[in-house]
Amino acid sequence: MRELMTTLRETTGFEMKQFLKEAPLVQAIIHLRISQHPDLTNPSEAIAGALHKRMTKEGFPERIDTEATTLEFNFTSADKQLNQNSSSVKGISFRAPGEKDIILITHQNIVLKTTNYSCFEDFSGTFRRILEALIDSVPDFDKVLLKSASIRYVDLIVPKQGSKLEDYVSKDLLPMSLPMLEHSTSLHSATVNQVATNQLQIMTVKFEEIPCPDGKIQRVMPNDLIEQDPRCALRISGQKDWFSLSSPSYGMLDVDHLHSFDASPQFDLDLISKTVKSLYDDTSKVFWGAITETAKEAWQISEMKV
Repeated sequence: MRELMTTLRETTGFEMKQFLKEAPLVQAIIHLRISQHPDLTNPSEAIAGALHKRMTKEGFPERIDTEATTLEFNFTSADKQLNQNSSSVKGISFRAPGEKDIILITHQNIVLKTTNYSCFEDFSGTFRRILEALIDSVPDFDKVLLKSASIRYVDLIVPKQGSKLEDYVSKDLLPMSLPMLEHSTSLHSATVNQVATNQLQIMTVKFEEIPCPDGKIQRVMPNDLIEQDPRCALRISGQKDWFSLSSPSYGMLDVDHLHSFDASPQFDLDLISKTVKSLYDDTSKVFWGAITETAKEAWQISEMKV
């Protein structure tokens, strides 16, 4: 489900939230980067066992000791540049029943991924409980320093029968069609935008137009989100529209919003929650601004009180 908070209605006294019953969301991720914690660099069985016991209580009973490839982003406010580095480190993953939710814990990263997203409140609430579990299970975890936090959403824009991609997506996102090349065949098109949403935050918005000449979805995830360890892979519930497209192409909207903490503050649960909520708010605006009224109707837009 994708949701959008609307204004307070004076007549009812309730705040309303719009949502899509057939949401195109494929995966959502919250990623917190911290200073290196010595007990998580090469966790003892006592630490790993304590974490496993607590994560089982939180609904993540499957433990997977893995070699994780993590992406580290550094935003330099002086020159407005976002630098990316990848590294391979030992990690522990905990997966929920149904294989649609997973936690990755390394010496500097806490990552929550889901392909079973309901709403931001549930998603961020789960992440907060994970952090509380780490405080209870890892000595002095609440003494680590905060480096960055990010939230990322990947949506698959698949037009229903009789519609095309341009009916569903704002023309501002669509890549060039190159009509001057009369006899060309489109293989792949993409646009990328990076914006600073404040002095410490940068958002990267990627949109890919992917041809589907056989009328079927070929790719559902950005390449960097494909799990290197197949044991940690998440299941994705495909939709019936994915297998019978009349449109010559479909789209992938990838929105990643990063906050770099100023001066590396000490771990603070409320600060993390407030930051993630701020990142989500702008990310949500991009999604709802990117899709058309046709798309909203096709995906059954509705409202509920909150």
